[in-house]
Amino acid sequence: MRKQLLLTGILFVCCVWVLFQIDLQTSSKLLVVHPPSFKENFTHGFLVNTKGCRIQDLDPFDQAIRKFIYDEKPLVCNKDNIDMLVKANGNTLYVELMVLAKYNLTEDTVNCCYKPFWRREFSSKQIQHKPKLADTTVRFANYCVPFMRTTIEEQFVTVTCQLQNDSYIDYFNFVRINESEKETVNKVQDQQKISVLLVGVDSISRLNLHRQMS
Repeated sequence: MRKQLLLTGILFVCCVWVLFQIDLQTSSKLLVVHPPSFKENFTHGFLVNTKGCRIQDLDPFDQAIRKFIYDEKPLVCNKDNIDMLVKANGNTLYVELMVLAKYNLTEDTVNCCYKPFWRREFSSKQIQHKPKLADTTVRFANYCVPFMRTTIEEQFVTVTCQLQNDSYIDYFNFVRINESEKETVNKVQDQQKISVLLVGVDSISRLNLHRQMS
């Protein structure tokens, strides 16, 4: 009788131990967190996605902004379709004689002069106080040179012509080539020339560039 009780007790302990081990293994499996098996696509939705730069891939014509996209009406500066009275060709500034009649002028009555102007120079302290000062301030010459046809030595000039009841005013800029640049051009004339096209786009976003070029 005692042997049977002893065997029954041992069997009971063994069963409890087995059940405990099974439960322990099941609990351990539930605590294990497996990483996802798929590889995440970190570049999706971005044109550039690096540590130093991220640029989203957005639709230039998305419905959310389409109401803001429209063509501006062209700016008409010459409503009467009259040609320019004064023109420039290279460094030559001249009065266009062919259009004098449209301005009710003749060669004897036309009175035009040009006045050079320059960007004003400021100290670094002044520019720090007013950053836009150097880009928005110019200095005009205190004289105006009469002309009909002349060669301009300055980079920027303003032209004023006296009409009967009004004034004709225009602005011109000229590209000045200094002697060192001429020497450089002459040195490379005998060499094989390379055809290079440089296109610069400034002050426009990538999305707006797509809108304007489409």
